[in-house]
Amino acid sequence: MRALLGYLGQQAQTVTVYDYSGTQEQLAELEELVHGYGAHLETASTDGAGPANIAVLHQDGSVLDACAVDSLLAQTEFERGFESESQPGAELLAELSSEVRVKPALTIQEMVRLSRDFERRALREGSGELHAGFQQLSQIANSDRTVEMYTALAEEGVDVTVYGAPDATLEDVPFTVIQDDHGELERHWFLLYDGDGNPNRKAALISEDCPTEDELLIPTVAESAHRSGGNYDSYFTTDPATVDELFELGGTEHDLLHLRA
Repeated sequence: MRALLGYLGQQAQTVTVYDYSGTQEQLAELEELVHGYGAHLETASTDGAGPANIAVLHQDGSVLDACAVDSLLAQTEFERGFESESQPGAELLAELSSEVRVKPALTIQEMVRLSRDFERRALREGSGELHAGFQQLSQIANSDRTVEMYTALAEEGVDVTVYGAPDATLEDVPFTVIQDDHGELERHWFLLYDGDGNPNRKAALISEDCPTEDELLIPTVAESAHRSGGNYDSYFTTDPATVDELFELGGTEHDLLHLRA
């Protein structure tokens, strides 16, 4: 799983604001704007070695563009302003790619909606290979909606494998169940669908649970199943080449799909 997250991290884009001196409200608005383009925003300090309030777009160590933060904050109506190619900051935003989107702190409700969308892609195709990690098998067993969806996927012809800690029993289901006995995937919510060769159906979601300080005190996987909820740092993509690469990484003996053995 670390290999998959690392690969997606290399493909995702980040906007770094250096030596920011504006208000927290403006920074929150800028963060919302950047997240809307599927990128991650972070701040950094140069200790006065460089110009202040510069936004730099980069991917996998390469700088793609840069502009003054003031250019991105020139209008209070951000999205309306950026629709114009002449708007300051539009050139940097135009460089943002949606091939791999990164969204920090997605809620469980947002994660469910995204997962359902990708599951429906597989159901419409009716074939191919789908892998889904639920952290705990009880997340499936306790949800009639999830059992119905994955039963329908399998009966339609999708090769479905689900993963989770063995805190519940799934009996008489038409899909493969892999018990994560050693907690290798306990912090990860994921879904990989290969589209059965159809590039318009391929999809992938890889997320990592971000516990609160209180949740960090929970010692066992079984007890973690009773958490009231949390947020997930998430990467997701429908880019065919990226999905193919994730399946290649997941198929190595050191990563995800070896749990099938």
